[in-house]
Amino acid sequence: MALIKCSECGKEMSDNAVSCPNCGAPVKNVMSQGTSGTAGGQTKYCAGCGKQMHISATTCPHCGFVSIPKVSSAGAIVGIIINIIFWPGLGTIIGGDVGIGVIQMAMYFFAWLCILTFFGAIIGIPLAFAMWIWALVSSINQLRKT
Repeated sequence: MALIKCSECGKEMSDNAVSCPNCGAPVKNVMSQGTSGTAGGQTKYCAGCGKQMHISATTCPHCGFVSIPKVSSAGAIVGIIINIIFWPGLGTIIGGDVGIGVIQMAMYFFAWLCILTFFGAIIGIPLAFAMWIWALVSSINQLRKT
């Protein structure tokens, strides 16, 4: 549970509250969307400060809070397919986990470099298989988040 400030009276209250216990003002839904005078007409409320901002903004212009957009289920499914067929890690990047995807791609590339040498194949084949499994698990977790 986090504390937020009432937009009417400024008193602190629970973020789970439907209305302010002090003044009775309704609590704005931080993810609600509506029309307003902003560019494009669509707004959302910042999860950090509760002020309105444009629907496409990822950083609040008022408080600097960064909201990470969710990956669509279609994007997560495409990520799974790319991780299975093409290159483990690339689908993870497409699914939205760039840091993990880059590590998976680099390790998979290193595994193939090891496979090209006779002694390195002992390390490379299990490493390539492990990176492939890790990429699949990452993609499935991305799909679960949608």
